[in-house]
Amino acid sequence: MTSPDIDAARLTLALNELRLPAIKALWPGFAEQADKEGWSAARLLSALVEHELAERDRRRIERHLAQARLLPGKTLESFDFAAVPMLSRAHVSAITAGDSWIGKGNNILLFGPPGVGKSHLGSAIGLTLVQNGYRVLFSRHHRSGPEAPTGASRSRPRKRHRKARQVPPADPRRHHLRHQGSGRDQRAVRTDQRHDTNGAPC
Repeated sequence: MTSPDIDAARLTLALNELRLPAIKALWPGFAEQADKEGWSAARLLSALVEHELAERDRRRIERHLAQARLLPGKTLESFDFAAVPMLSRAHVSAITAGDSWIGKGNNILLFGPPGVGKSHLGSAIGLTLVQNGYRVLFSRHHRSGPEAPTGASRSRPRKRHRKARQVPPADPRRHHLRHQGSGRDQRAVRTDQRHDTNGAPC
């Protein structure tokens, strides 16, 4: 029930114009509760604003999760750290809690054979970053040919070189999580897209 001296329709239009959907939906019930319990105007306003901010955070996370293309259900809580004893849970938690490496544009590389949870862990790290306010993109890349052998052997020289191109600086708040590999050697990569001197992705 609304106060008779309030034009509810006009208030609704004003809240729409201000883009405050949570307050628009909640204010009648909160106003009635405030009248019954004797809330001050400041308490009523504070309660409505807190709900609006919470709803904005929820919508932002929902939107960024849709854009991130993370693997469903892959979280740090569901990752089996016992199956990968050389991986420290505390280290992973420190990575997701801190942002110094993000500001520096550093990469996280996850190496290992198939089935050890690289994609799971990479997606879980991305999920935590989204929840902490960062934008993330997770994608997979599989090389079509065999890995070049390591050691003294060299790859054949390229017949044509790509023209050098300028690469715009990476946004430190948007991060690219990439999974790549071939055969038994796979890796999950968080990268802001390194480039060699010819402009080709490393």
